[in-house]
Amino acid sequence: MPLLQEWKRARTGAVELSRPPDPVAALRRGAIDAALVRGTSPSPRPLPDLATATLFTERLVAAIAMEDPRAAKTSVTLPELADGPVAVCATAPTVTDHLWDHTGRTPHTISVANTDEWLTRISVGDAVGVTAEATTYNQPAPDVAYRLIEDSPPVEVSLAWRATDPHPQAHAFAEFARDYFARLLDTSTPPFSLNHGENAEEPKAP
Repeated sequence: MPLLQEWKRARTGAVELSRPPDPVAALRRGAIDAALVRGTSPSPRPLPDLATATLFTERLVAAIAMEDPRAAKTSVTLPELADGPVAVCATAPTVTDHLWDHTGRTPHTISVANTDEWLTRISVGDAVGVTAEATTYNQPAPDVAYRLIEDSPPVEVSLAWRATDPHPQAHAFAEFARDYFARLLDTSTPPFSLNHGENAEEPKAP
């Protein structure tokens, strides 16, 4: 992860990268010291016992089986996705069925254990998925089409750490991460759109 590589060069300190199935739970029990978390604006899921710093926002996309007629479109809407089941990761979902509250429709959801199962259920047509745009870069799949959701809110990507007994360098790492993504936006395109609002891979021991 380039962010962690730059941090290690700047601070000459050891950093361990962890990928727990539920980053927030791992953070709360002390298994990791900081985590990237996502939540839909304007009301991301509450994290009352954690401190957070918003790094950037990104758009939501739908994950649809290639054989689904909706995959032939360049974009879709939330009401269109409510017609069939929506697969949601049980441990750390980017979105829940509350995303559809303003549409007057509530889709049936299917809980899946992890990203691999999420992609499998979508690829065989059992469900569609809703995820952050970064997934299109991180989880490409030949049988799954990613399509922009026209009427969805943005997703806030934040760094979170324990509000009580934080790692000694947690605040410094948060500021470093914000500066890093601010510079990144000047030299690259999607999927980032920086949001400087504050609410003061998962790095361990920054």
